[in-house]
Amino acid sequence: MTIAQEETAEGIVLRISGEMSLATAAGLRSRLLALPRGQATVLDLGEVEEMDLACLQLLVSAQRSWADRGAVLRIADSASAVWAAAAAAAGLDTLQAGPA
Repeated sequence: MTIAQEETAEGIVLRISGEMSLATAAGLRSRLLALPRGQATVLDLGEVEEMDLACLQLLVSAQRSWADRGAVLRIADSASAVWAAAAAAAGLDTLQAGPA
């Protein structure tokens, strides 16, 4: 998994590519925890090739943490088919989708 970070007028954009799995979840968690508190964050998952339940759970937990701080964590509209399939299979509808 690779993560590229970009600052935009809307907040921070993390472009994630590769495999999002139990093996990479700790690195993603560390990266999310290092972000400034209370700032809007967009996750662009357009280049994600694989995602498992560990990372789905991490994203739901992160979204709740952002909401508790009065900020938004959302998935970019360009999210991959992998994200859509994994989220649908898990019955997730708590993460907001919007433009990158």
